[in-house]
Amino acid sequence: MHTMPTDVFEGGDYSPWSKELMMNYNDTGSIALAVGHRSKGGKNFALRLRNTMAELVYKLISFAAPDEVIIEGGATAFAVLKRLGWSSFVITDEITPGVVRMALEEDPRIHITVKPGSYPWGEHLFQ
Repeated sequence: MHTMPTDVFEGGDYSPWSKELMMNYNDTGSIALAVGHRSKGGKNFALRLRNTMAELVYKLISFAAPDEVIIEGGATAFAVLKRLGWSSFVITDEITPGVVRMALEEDPRIHITVKPGSYPWGEHLFQ
């Protein structure tokens, strides 16, 4: 799990972290990102964090498209998918109530799983 560096969380340049993530993704073939800090701001702070995560995911997927993208948080999922320009999906599974896996309509090899923040992941997602 790669937790957002404090300076990026505070609004600093995310480019160095982005480069580190790309190298790690290149080495391992997978990556997990998390904010990892308690929110201390209001609406604008949360919006900046969502947009930063969306931009990072965009850069990583532009670097090497994965087969599977898993996103926690409805607003975060919306920001990421909007930044990626992905808007047409085919539902493939409901992993647990509220946790949905879908295929990207224009490239069905890519699957996206979204989970609203208030829902549990379900026991068998990561098996």
